[in-house]
Amino acid sequence: MFEGLGVLPDYDEPAESDLQLRQSTVESMMLCGWRQGYATEDWYDPTPSEAMFFGSVEHNHIEHHMLNGESLVLHDLSWTIDQIHLLAERDGFSLTDVTTPEGVKAMAREIIEAYRLWLVQWWAKQHTFLKPLAIEQRFLRPLGTLPNGRAVWVHGTPDVLIQSGMIDWKTAGRGWQPGKGEGRIQSPTYLWLAEEVRGVLEGLADYVVYNRQAQQWMTWTVPVGQPQIDAALHTLWQYAMAIDTGSYVPTPASPSGRPGRGWWCQPKFCGAWNGCKFKGLVADEIDLLQIRSKRWG
Repeated sequence: MFEGLGVLPDYDEPAESDLQLRQSTVESMMLCGWRQGYATEDWYDPTPSEAMFFGSVEHNHIEHHMLNGESLVLHDLSWTIDQIHLLAERDGFSLTDVTTPEGVKAMAREIIEAYRLWLVQWWAKQHTFLKPLAIEQRFLRPLGTLPNGRAVWVHGTPDVLIQSGMIDWKTAGRGWQPGKGEGRIQSPTYLWLAEEVRGVLEGLADYVVYNRQAQQWMTWTVPVGQPQIDAALHTLWQYAMAIDTGSYVPTPASPSGRPGRGWWCQPKFCGAWNGCKFKGLVADEIDLLQIRSKRWG
């Protein structure tokens, strides 16, 4: 089952035929495997939801601050609107398909306000103690070699790497509930990737989360030990084998004990909705024939 895990290639960079894996891909597959399985289909729609794109733009704002320091442009509406257009182009979709010029302007205002609150609620309290080892640095590490000889590489980019662990910026409509950060493979994967820089594996993951509804930044600290790292690596390996063989598992329903369709199995949140053969597994009132709209709101 885990044959090849830890069997590393004798070269330092991935070959063209190797499998390169991101933890975000695995976390998406943990919701439903066919979110990845359908991703190469011509009809697949990669347009992000408004919530996902808001998070990307806010992250971009904080990244700019962390790399360049505070500047007037981060409070400037025109500059922020330009950044929104650039990020939409990077992500491969048109803003005119999803919103209006007024909608873009409203998002820009909210981005600036969230950044201002980040300065007051987090940065002002933490920056004198913050000693980053890396900011937005991409790490790449081999995980093993599949039975067919194909090497598996994991890559990822922690927001901020520090000696005690890592910091990750998140946004959420209503914030996080206690325990939300537990069980994620992101933090153990990132700490494993960055082991050479920190000199240790274990550490703490600080998820700094913006609650859009309450307009509040909160920090959720998750300890990451060897058991979590081992489990994450074995999880990555299982999903690498699934991708390599095309063995995707559909899971449109909520986890056991929570009745109904998972939030991820809706047109708004799944780019595979239009052609998915598994969305009908849950018998509810949702219109299975509806076409996924690109429009936000």
